[in-house]
Amino acid sequence: WLKPFWLKLESFQAASTLPASCRRMAPMEPAKAGDVNSKEALEKAFADQTADQLREVVVRLAKSTDAMKEMLAESEAEKQALRDEAEQLNSTISLMMEEMRKLNIGAGNTVEPRLEEGPLDFVGRVWEKVKPRDTAYQTSEHVGEIKKPVPGQEQPPPVQQVVEKAKQDVMQKAE
Repeated sequence: WLKPFWLKLESFQAASTLPASCRRMAPMEPAKAGDVNSKEALEKAFADQTADQLREVVVRLAKSTDAMKEMLAESEAEKQALRDEAEQLNSTISLMMEEMRKLNIGAGNTVEPRLEEGPLDFVGRVWEKVKPRDTAYQTSEHVGEIKKPVPGQEQPPPVQQVVEKAKQDVMQKAE
């Protein structure tokens, strides 16, 4: 099962525009805990590399170092911007707290809240929300919409008249 994979990999590497030395991977050896950064370990790791390969390693390391320096500079700039923003927010909060102390807001000098509607105004508001409507239509299985009345169309009779008429019809049928 590996053969098709390696054939695809080799054809990809052959078609690649990179130089041949970049197309193959550097040999990986497991790092030992004691000699990871020692000079001897580095010399041993790069001993079988050619001069061109070592130049490519140097170029990649230089690019990585530049990218890391740039990222560090951006991080420091962002850190400074966050510090400035925190300082500004803290000064705004302290200013607002000082101004709030001047207002002397407390239980002794505040007004008790009152309702601005009568006891039956609530019923009218609720009825407007739940009253039956004849302008509703179903758009899909779970969704319905309410049509706005078009000017010039006959307005449906008020609900009270419909209820009275239904009551009369029931009384007539009962007799």
